[in-house]
Amino acid sequence: MENENQRNVLDYKLNALAGRWSEGRPWALVTSQNICDALQITPRQAAQLFTRLLAQGRIQQLQRGLYLAPGQLPPGKLWKPNPLHAIWAFMDFHKVPWQLTGLAAFQHHGFSTQIPQRFSVYNTEFSGVKIVAGTEISFIQVKKERLGSIFFLNMRDGISIPMPTKVRTILDALIEEKRFGMVKSCYLWVAELARDKSHELPDLVSCALLFGTKSAKMRLGFFLDKLGHNSEKLFENVKIEKMLSRVSFVPGSRRGVLNAKWQIIQNESIENLLSELEVPDED
Repeated sequence: MENENQRNVLDYKLNALAGRWSEGRPWALVTSQNICDALQITPRQAAQLFTRLLAQGRIQQLQRGLYLAPGQLPPGKLWKPNPLHAIWAFMDFHKVPWQLTGLAAFQHHGFSTQIPQRFSVYNTEFSGVKIVAGTEISFIQVKKERLGSIFFLNMRDGISIPMPTKVRTILDALIEEKRFGMVKSCYLWVAELARDKSHELPDLVSCALLFGTKSAKMRLGFFLDKLGHNSEKLFENVKIEKMLSRVSFVPGSRRGVLNAKWQIIQNESIENLLSELEVPDED
């Protein structure tokens, strides 16, 4: 049975190890095995140590037996890593291809001011919602060919986060219609690109051809038609895939006028939708 003094010594030793192992980062990746080896303790003692420090908020758990410990404890000794650091550490440990999506990407590109409480991650192995280092992560499992159109967001401490490009972020809003509930907002983002005659509009089409689902390409092509922009590449692509099912313009109601070309049920007025488009400031 450990006494309080022995527990304090183990706590101090783990913190000192984390400081050495962090190698300039604000945290160190710690496993049950490397703590057993470094401190010459049993797996049971390691489990008790991790359980105690986790309950005190002094370390965070990535998964069973895998933890992040701060390189230096802050005042008050309560610590939680940057959520993007935690995701990076978890995915890097498992060596799984991944990229961010969802609200974190919307916020990064200025599409939302909401601070994400849940982070969404496309990857090739994990699915479902998990708590990683105190942050809720929605893992969306996809085939490797569905990953792409990214850039690396360089953070301090040598960590690079695979972030979707602006056009991929717009496309993801169309693809994940139920998960994100941002389809109407997505149409406004597309309309802004069209209004501003942005070079990113053809980039969006190219991105959709590479990574889009059939319903996302149908919705995007139909909307571009309505805006008076060329959508023939999208039409040829979905025609090859065969449009066997009808898709609602805005997810929800199936009542509306059918567009025979795109097999889109126009259940909302384009004019009403575009009335929500912000008027740009004059120079």
